[in-house]
Amino acid sequence: MRWVALLAAVAGHCLAAESPYPSPKAINSSTLLVIGDDALSGPEQLLVGTLQGITSRARPLVFRNSTGGARLWLAELQQTWGVSVESVPSVEALLKRSRPAFEGGYVLCNASSGDSVLAAVTASSLLGAVAVDASLQTVADSAGLEQVFDARNQTSMSVIRLLNGTSSGAVLSSRVAVLQAPSKLCCLWDYALFATAGAWYDPSMSDPTSRAILDSMQPGWALLGWGGSEKQTVTAASTRAGWVNAADWARNLAPLAGFRAAEPMAQPNALPPSLPPAPARKHTVAFLMTDGDNLQWLLNDFATGPAWWGSPQRGTVPMGWTLSAALPRVAAPVATMLYGQATVRSGPGSACDVFVAGPSGAGYAYPDLMGGEALATFAAASRTAARAAGLGVVNVLGSTYSAAAADAMAEGMDGVLWYEFDPYDGLHGSVSFSSQGVPVVGARFMLWEGYDTPESIAAKVATLSTDPTSPEAYSLVVVHAWSSNVTQAAMTAKLLEAQSVDVVCPDELVSRVRAFVRHA
Repeated sequence: MRWVALLAAVAGHCLAAESPYPSPKAINSSTLLVIGDDALSGPEQLLVGTLQGITSRARPLVFRNSTGGARLWLAELQQTWGVSVESVPSVEALLKRSRPAFEGGYVLCNASSGDSVLAAVTASSLLGAVAVDASLQTVADSAGLEQVFDARNQTSMSVIRLLNGTSSGAVLSSRVAVLQAPSKLCCLWDYALFATAGAWYDPSMSDPTSRAILDSMQPGWALLGWGGSEKQTVTAASTRAGWVNAADWARNLAPLAGFRAAEPMAQPNALPPSLPPAPARKHTVAFLMTDGDNLQWLLNDFATGPAWWGSPQRGTVPMGWTLSAALPRVAAPVATMLYGQATVRSGPGSACDVFVAGPSGAGYAYPDLMGGEALATFAAASRTAARAAGLGVVNVLGSTYSAAAADAMAEGMDGVLWYEFDPYDGLHGSVSFSSQGVPVVGARFMLWEGYDTPESIAAKVATLSTDPTSPEAYSLVVVHAWSSNVTQAAMTAKLLEAQSVDVVCPDELVSRVRAFVRHA
């Protein structure tokens, strides 16, 4: 059974123009009901998550407060967005307090059965209900909810056959799907209900449910969650004109998606309109942190982790940060806080924090695996999302290099920074130009365990060109988020500056390449 496209609305729940990510009926809520998350059991987290999703269709209402990122974003909503908070002591109290905000009942499930969890989330999406484990049935009953479906012996596919597009259910989105291990009862189910999306899990991305769901998606769709294999998951989405937003440990994504800032957003580090003269016989280096497309990381410990944004070394070195171009539509408060905290450039080559869209644009995809209309759709979606987020440079992670894909991704952008999947520095620092003269710069070095170190990078750069008209005078350095850090980048920068190397943010490197490198 194919999923019917959502053209205008699902249960009054509108899709944003040119974006697969939905919007609530009302944005920027003034009050949130907040429940502590740390003491909740897995079944309670499943219930509260689905409650978040169904109430967020109207407006942001329920927020789960816990250790880590959730406390940070709740404080940001209170301090910057003027949100007031009402603490709710228990799941039962939360159900009763939020009852006026939704009309649905509950879907009964077995939270210890993966099939049942996925079936319950899919049924809840279609029926506008919450997912309730049998152990919490009396809690749901006492809150005045009625059972509307029993998913204890169902699967996602059986639910789709029974309910999707029928008189008893709505229509599942063909723009958003959720791939989530059902053992993760804590996370992401809120967004599945918010987006009226089906949920399934298949590490191989090749079983019958995967094929049915993937084949039902419209071009320009988003897969939220994560699979068993990075390459297989991203390949499966890419070959069907979609992309992946890693979000498997994301909490509060549905309520955060209901807060919107004015678009286009503005980075605090726009380059001056007139470029400085070509540097005199110097090599230029820029650092770029990986994995900024990872929504669950951004929502959890990215902002506070001492290896990343929370590093005491941040602000001492020009630093590039990949960032999901989807943030303005899925978690604008995260983007606005990061932009507000960014180290502001005081002049050419000064310390700064500059954000780059990707990988690989609208989401993580391999554009080299796309062709024709699919590539054009992804490139256009990436360009629209990046510009809405104030991002002029895009970091593409391709399965391999493709001149056609690079040309498409460069259209309307200031520059493209290209990584190959394995290893990221597979282009060895090569520089090319799109048909419109946009620089496409390959990574040259990897600050990554098992690859380069600060010392080895400094030694290699010392042998490279200092002629600003040569592509060999520019080096993009990958800073691997999971095995390296800002401190390592700062150490490398110190060694390079002792060699009279110019260390700049990625947008400045791109601007220099565009202005000074000879090309046809």
